[in-house]
Amino acid sequence: MVTLADVARHAGVSAGTVSHVLSGKRCMSAPARERIRHGIDTLGHRLLRHRGRVVPEDVAVVALGPGQVAVHASVPLTSVSVPAEERGRPAVERLVARPSGRAPRGTELIAPRLTPRASTGPATAAVS
Repeated sequence: MVTLADVARHAGVSAGTVSHVLSGKRCMSAPARERIRHGIDTLGHRLLRHRGRVVPEDVAVVALGPGQVAVHASVPLTSVSVPAEERGRPAVERLVARPSGRAPRGTELIAPRLTPRASTGPATAAVS
């Protein structure tokens, strides 16, 4: 498994910086973002190659979230995400309706967005 700490060592930054870049919570310099993206890509593919696997022929890789890492990997990653606005809108509507007693009850399901990219081609190798 490749961890945040592994990527941080490879990129010459802290694990916190890697976390911030992946979550998009803080602006980081372009060189730092690029080193982190490169680290994720390099370490992930190295691990797969070490195990005799190739993306997407042997293994499909899907990123959770809309992060730029998915787009800029050496094999662009298919991603599954729910945009922040779509997550936030129902929450705000419930909070606004709560004081009036009109707050809807139950669970609201929000469909995720699938963005297919090159990392999820048909597998050709047998599962072992």
